[in-house]
Amino acid sequence: MTVVEICVEDAVGAYLAAEAGASRAELCADLSVGGLSPSIPTVRDAIARLLRTGRTDFSLQLMVRPRAGDFVYSAGERTACENTVRDYLDEFNDSSVPIGFVFGAITEGAVDECAVSQIRELTRGYELTYHRAFDELDDPFAGLETLIALGVDRVLTSGGPGPCDVETIGRYLERSDGRIQILACGGLRSDSVARVAAALPGAQLHMRAPVVRGNTSVIAHHSTGLSTTDPREVRAIISALSADRRY
Repeated sequence: MTVVEICVEDAVGAYLAAEAGASRAELCADLSVGGLSPSIPTVRDAIARLLRTGRTDFSLQLMVRPRAGDFVYSAGERTACENTVRDYLDEFNDSSVPIGFVFGAITEGAVDECAVSQIRELTRGYELTYHRAFDELDDPFAGLETLIALGVDRVLTSGGPGPCDVETIGRYLERSDGRIQILACGGLRSDSVARVAAALPGAQLHMRAPVVRGNTSVIAHHSTGLSTTDPREVRAIISALSADRRY
């Protein structure tokens, strides 16, 4: 079964993703700007809710991003990212729900090796994903080699600045040769995931499952509260991928 990561911006969304059968959730704040670091109380709430699901195979990936805009960070912003990671580890290093980290930084059109190596050192023993800053690199193939050398676990990419480009992502998969996980994204939904999974064997898939305006399914099961994640769409994604076990 293809690994499916659902991007969410609240604790209930993480719970719904787990309940609906996703593999993991990426937890962010404010997806309207592409996602920022979630607050400690939000992460704490998400972990508490995930424990209720009884899932032992579900992980929570935490966005580390200090502001909206580009991924070229000042020394002070790099320090802020490091402090955010330290805060997460201080609070959640003994969490029963596995956590990981999502980070990306660029300098002069290339991977910011100093910033990424610092985050990698802090998060040693935890999963680390380099996010879609990857799609803004001047030479993504060189960036892939840099991330592999730095010990990053996976890279999130749509194969370019637009929707999911399976041809380009396929080339990343070929180049990576199993040395780093490729997490494909780019506007994927339940009506497209099976096609993309078939075209990219070995890739993992990342997507949102947004609530359509006026959809009352935001009222979650078990009185868990409101979310911007639609559990019906998550279930449809999982169902589409399960329809043919080749995927």
